[in-house]
Amino acid sequence: MRIAVISDIHGDLDSLHSVLTAIDRAATDQIWCLGDIVGLGATAPAEVVDLIRDRCALALAGNHDRWVTGQLSLSMLPLPRQREQLQWQHRVLSDERLTWLAALPAQGRAHDIELWHGSAQDSITGWISSPQDAADHLARQQARIGLVGHTDRPLIAENSGTTIEYDEHPDSHGLADDRRAALNPGAVLGSRRWLELDLAAGNAIWHTA
Repeated sequence: MRIAVISDIHGDLDSLHSVLTAIDRAATDQIWCLGDIVGLGATAPAEVVDLIRDRCALALAGNHDRWVTGQLSLSMLPLPRQREQLQWQHRVLSDERLTWLAALPAQGRAHDIELWHGSAQDSITGWISSPQDAADHLARQQARIGLVGHTDRPLIAENSGTTIEYDEHPDSHGLADDRRAALNPGAVLGSRRWLELDLAAGNAIWHTA
């Protein structure tokens, strides 16, 4: 089975179209989304929500989705213009779309792969942005493969015995049976990144659309 993994779209319709076109060319079996479907930077939140609903076999919620639906307080954001942009998205999204977003989980499990928007430390706002973060996450990750988003940066971190191998510039990587690995596809927003996960071959390939 080959899975396309996307994350952190932030309502960027043009970038999402480019990524989905590349995924269609690759002819993967499923698309999974790790959250931040809408949020800061969004230009077309309704259209992006509809595409994710239609195209993704699995979708998580991120912190930006929780802000737009009102499930997280906007007081966490320091700038008034940030709060205003998220309030605008709440107004332009239909009740049906807001209900769908609000029902999304922030973590999940499928095909013996664990998924978080953030990390195992905090499924919504946790970060893996250092080897120590990766070590803390992998100590909690139960499955051999875990998928995370939130930081907008591609990543692979592996637990090799007592050592954490950490790479923020991954290209392709074989997934060893005797190691736990956490992978971040990077962001659709702006950088148009996505991850191809081939479960049968045990390979992960990072793409830019």
